[in-house]
Amino acid sequence: MQNRKDLRAGIAISTAILVLFFGGCPTTTGDKENAEAKAAAPFIVSQPGDYQPTIGEEIFLAVEGTVSDGGSLSYQWYKATGVGVTGNEIPEATDAWYKPPTNTVGTNYYYAEVSNSNNETRTSTRSRYATVFVLDPTEAGVPSSGFNISVDTSEAAKHQFVRGFGGMINAWGQPCPDLTINDADTLFNPDKLGLNILRMIIYPEPLEDIMNGMVYTSIDNSDIFDIGRLVNKYGGMIIGCPWTPPDGYKLTNGHLDPNHYLDMGNHLVSWVKKMEAGMGGDNKIFAISSQNEPDDNATWCIYTPEENLAFVKQVFPAIHREIPHVKLFPGEYTSFDSSLYMPIVNDTEALAQVDGFAGHFYGGQIGERKEWAIDAGKEVWMTEHLRNTNANKSYDPTWAAVWDFAADFHTVMINDYNAYVMWYAKRFYGLIGDSEQGVTNQRNGEPQLRGYFMSHYSKYAAGKYRYDANWVGADWTSTASEPGNIRATAYADDETIALVLFNNSTAAASEDTWVNIRLPQAVKTSFAVATYNKDGPAPTNSAIAESTARMEPVPVIMSADMRTASVKLNPSTILSVKFYK
Repeated sequence: MQNRKDLRAGIAISTAILVLFFGGCPTTTGDKENAEAKAAAPFIVSQPGDYQPTIGEEIFLAVEGTVSDGGSLSYQWYKATGVGVTGNEIPEATDAWYKPPTNTVGTNYYYAEVSNSNNETRTSTRSRYATVFVLDPTEAGVPSSGFNISVDTSEAAKHQFVRGFGGMINAWGQPCPDLTINDADTLFNPDKLGLNILRMIIYPEPLEDIMNGMVYTSIDNSDIFDIGRLVNKYGGMIIGCPWTPPDGYKLTNGHLDPNHYLDMGNHLVSWVKKMEAGMGGDNKIFAISSQNEPDDNATWCIYTPEENLAFVKQVFPAIHREIPHVKLFPGEYTSFDSSLYMPIVNDTEALAQVDGFAGHFYGGQIGERKEWAIDAGKEVWMTEHLRNTNANKSYDPTWAAVWDFAADFHTVMINDYNAYVMWYAKRFYGLIGDSEQGVTNQRNGEPQLRGYFMSHYSKYAAGKYRYDANWVGADWTSTASEPGNIRATAYADDETIALVLFNNSTAAASEDTWVNIRLPQAVKTSFAVATYNKDGPAPTNSAIAESTARMEPVPVIMSADMRTASVKLNPSTILSVKFYK
């Protein structure tokens, strides 16, 4: 990329947010109607990052694209009033880099259109929105002693690779709400909630019968391919799971008939192949499991641990041969009880066939680290947990309900889980609201507080390794107890170090709560966002409102040597901070 060599050494050119999370939204223009003659959509290799410059500090936004058809690339930058808002073209800003003005305090948003001209046509891909939060240091506050946390990114302090976060979108029927393509965009678009895991049911009936409405499910499944394509376009992962096998495959006691083990395997393979063919292009299914909660309900399907072992040994090798790119998980037990997985773990042949272990958090062993899977080199996924209150549905979208949800996240992260997938993504207790009658504190199709909470982890932890973040004393070496209401975890990749922190107290603080972060190395710059109530600590019964900051930039106060950062983490606040190495 031209001009990159001219950038100052102290300016960070972000490659932290890659096309893995957002490949852009291509729009095609041109007079020719032959699709094969149209210019190929540019592929964005490096996206512009977010920055917190001080007044007058010189920064550069940069984007890098490539094309597969030998066309000619061009660039145009735009300034917008918000993320997702169509911006105004910036005259003369036609390079792969742009130096935004920083002479005025405030927040501005920028994006680039990368265009490919070929065959007398032009196709464009929009970059992600970059946030530039110009800070006046004199208005950022003066850090108090607060709490100190030290981040260690040495190899000895390295933990799990964080795959990501998401939710379930379709199931049998009521009360499962219908998820539209716009809802999916709200969930998975990196400029919105930015989640990256979609869990789907594998129905017992043929996929084509489900999609054309021949099988009643109470929701419209005709757009499943469109939703899958959208998730893949944004770099997300689709995982499938059956609740019950096709008719005739079960015994009268609800267990899968061993004579139909291979038939069930063929059913799973068929679903994957039909989904991938329907989505088209390079779109893929990431993983499937063999059964949802095989210990729970004979109406669905029951597998004893020994039957689960037998299914893996007999069927998984054939599935791997048919769809080798798809990761395979055995049955997802209800309580993630370790003893239920031991027959597979203790059988070398079976263990070699599984790519990971998934389970749910419905009682028992929620806080247990699964050494038996981790030591075997297998991923550990929490793939379902429902936290709701039938007696008071209007409670679930509120701040108070966020902190029960938050406890799950912190638990799975510090116990080395690779992924967290909640139950319905769209529901009054979910990530975006639905149209449930009589439920206040939520909006149909709009992000909810739980959605913004998960978004912090998806945008700042996913795609990175977790590392040690230790609470320490004022001398930065002595150990200190974890603060009563504050939790923090740290993540890093080759380009960035990030922390996700939250303060689950809803009581008003008598003074500001500061967290001081000691980094393992000097960094070039920093950026932070927070979700909180602008009117002060949120009461337990308050939900998202106009006074709630969604993912609002907040100050990070850096030391002169760029090794220590201070952020204000007042009660009822979720905050994520990113440092560019």
